[in-house]
Amino acid sequence: MRSSSDYHASADARCRNATQHVAVLETACYHPRPTVPSEFHGLFRYDASTDGRPRILREPITPQTIPCPTTGRQLRVATIEANTSAICPACATHGHGGYVSFDGDLRMAYACPQCRRLIWLQGV
Repeated sequence: MRSSSDYHASADARCRNATQHVAVLETACYHPRPTVPSEFHGLFRYDASTDGRPRILREPITPQTIPCPTTGRQLRVATIEANTSAICPACATHGHGGYVSFDGDLRMAYACPQCRRLIWLQGV
């Protein structure tokens, strides 16, 4: 019968001679990225197109609500249009931005590719 020290010695030898294989399923990160980008609340993304003019594109998966900038109350998103030719109400630059409208709220927001933020427009 083998002693426990013999067993451990042979196990150590096998480990030294064996090739180690480690499977990495997901990279470890101690500082995860925010799930919702703050500049457009996850509705749009900035894109520097191949012609050099910035534009705003719609995210493939968008949140159903975003916070009101004045009250923090969640506003339900009704429609999203992106890469739309418009003039930004804040910087007066012509560009290809995006619009978002809300259920139960008369305001809209414009995603400006120059300002890189949502510009809130007053409802009528």
